[in-house]
Amino acid sequence: MNSRHRPGKAPCGDFGLIHASTRPPQGGLSGRSWGVLALLLVVGCATAPSAAAPPVSWEPKPRVLSAGRDPALAISASETPAIVWGTPKADLAYARSHDGGDLFSAPQSVNTVEGEVKAHGESAPWRRMGPGQELFAAWEGAGDIRFARSTNFGRSFGEPVRLDDGPEKSHQSFLHLDSGPDGSVAVAWLDFRAEISVYAAVSRDRGATWSPNVKVAGAVCPCCRPAVAVAADGAVVCLWRHVYPTNVRDLASSVSRDGGKSWSAPVRVSVDNWVLEGCPHSGASMAFSGETLGAVWYTGAGTRASLRFATSADLGATWTAPVEIQGPHTDANHPHVIAAFGDFWAIFQARDGSENAGWGPVRARVVRLSPGRAPELSSLPSTGSSVAYPRLAAGSAGRLYAAWTETDAQGPRIVLCRGRAR
Repeated sequence: MNSRHRPGKAPCGDFGLIHASTRPPQGGLSGRSWGVLALLLVVGCATAPSAAAPPVSWEPKPRVLSAGRDPALAISASETPAIVWGTPKADLAYARSHDGGDLFSAPQSVNTVEGEVKAHGESAPWRRMGPGQELFAAWEGAGDIRFARSTNFGRSFGEPVRLDDGPEKSHQSFLHLDSGPDGSVAVAWLDFRAEISVYAAVSRDRGATWSPNVKVAGAVCPCCRPAVAVAADGAVVCLWRHVYPTNVRDLASSVSRDGGKSWSAPVRVSVDNWVLEGCPHSGASMAFSGETLGAVWYTGAGTRASLRFATSADLGATWTAPVEIQGPHTDANHPHVIAAFGDFWAIFQARDGSENAGWGPVRARVVRLSPGRAPELSSLPSTGSSVAYPRLAAGSAGRLYAAWTETDAQGPRIVLCRGRAR
């Protein structure tokens, strides 16, 4: 594989590679302990987002990398960005960069059944790093949950496996993937083999073998992707949008401490009391920062739609009171949260609330969520079209990477933008 492929025809389609024209100034953040400061986070975040300097300096011109949609990023310890995305031919492409994202390798296909990959926002592919040389990818392929891993830093992928063990053609979709430092890997999805339910499978050996499927919960929203997060000790937390009586669609969580064999009774994360006779197609996101779990989600409760953030210090048994994080922006949706540099960071799409009466173009926004401080917002540039389903990944020394889908008359394309935390 040519690790410094220049623009041109590639196996999975054109992958436009562009040199970065500008590098923002260096920056950095010190680490912080979350476990003892959860209460301060709630108090500090109760105020409006900070109007100080943005927490991230972004390169001024994001780059179109390829035709396709729904990119997922991961960054290795050696600062090697790797990305997977759905191609226009319905395959799962993978490429990596050895120079911090200036150039990427020629893309290779991860799936072996051509045209099987379903990638559309809520049911997009996911990508994670293992604790060693492993790279993990999961996607929906022809109505099943597929998984593949690389054990050589992404130089090649093994034969994909089907994770769901339900009847043929029962259909599974809307998945999420996470991995932990102990080698555990977890995948959760919406399963349609009977009532619409959340199912999960867990691997304790870096994706080599998998537990049988276990039903986590029923009565779930039918098109909101669930989320999983793997703790340092291998415990797995699952988060989903539950359908409570009278069509209330609030979040619930459950934990497995035995490798996915059993799950705790669902816990209601927040009493938003959002009543909706239909599915909003908006899943939540969560991540561990040390022993503290952070979750971000969309709700239409109240007088306006909002994004809310809460933390748990006990694997989801209890949650802090949620706080809004979207600031003055309107139509905020599709959040993705990560833990980096001692803080939580969330990326989401939204319109500028002051532009054209709140009907400006949809852009990506990043918010830093620090203990004892108001949320700090940063807006990202685009190539001109509205942004959809942004994702965020962190490197070292304050480096952040954002990717999303933009669509124009020629179709969807994946876009990359790099930043440095201040």
